Amino acid sequence: MSFPNSLNLSVFPMRCHHSDVFVRPFDKKDMVSVDATIVADHIVLEAEDLGLSSCWLTYFDPEIIRNEFNIPSNLEPIAIIAVGYADTEKASPDRHSKDRKALESLVCYETF
Repeated sequence: MSFPNSLNLSVFPMRCHHSDVFVRPFDKKDMVSVDATIVADHIVLEAEDLGLSSCWLTYFDPEIIRNEFNIPSNLEPIAIIAVGYADTEKASPDRHSKDRKALESLVCYETF
């Protein structure tokens, strides 16, 4: 998917405050990435529901994003979601039957 330069494109840098995040007590793993993923997923789904296209980006230098968006040092840039109108037709959902990996290669039932 590409976004034409002539259209306005909104970008939502996602950030999380580590002190407010749930920490699993058993192994002390914080859920920053999990929480950010849930929020990002809802943004992407809502954009689609509104007829917009989106692109979830995680390949970026956090310090550049922090500086460009004036993100305070106590917040961590997790992802960027670009939202706008795509310049191409949406792909048919029927493509999944031939383009996806077989479910059996991804899912384990009762044993690994």
